[in-house]
Amino acid sequence: MITIKRLMASYLINIVKQMGLQDRCCNPGETWDYVKRVLRVEPDPKVFWEYIGNIVSEIQKFVK
Repeated sequence: MITIKRLMASYLINIVKQMGLQDRCCNPGETWDYVKRVLRVEPDPKVFWEYIGNIVSEIQKFVK
């Protein structure tokens, strides 16, 4: 069953890829593949939402 979290993560992963922002949505020392893995399997909601917030923030900076 697809959860809202998984659906949102998949949507944001696709948006970031389309916009070419993979390098900007990673914390220092992390790769985009690591970020995608965190979004897909992270059980801790606090960590999940922190990564979502970082990605949304980068998208907002890009479109302003």
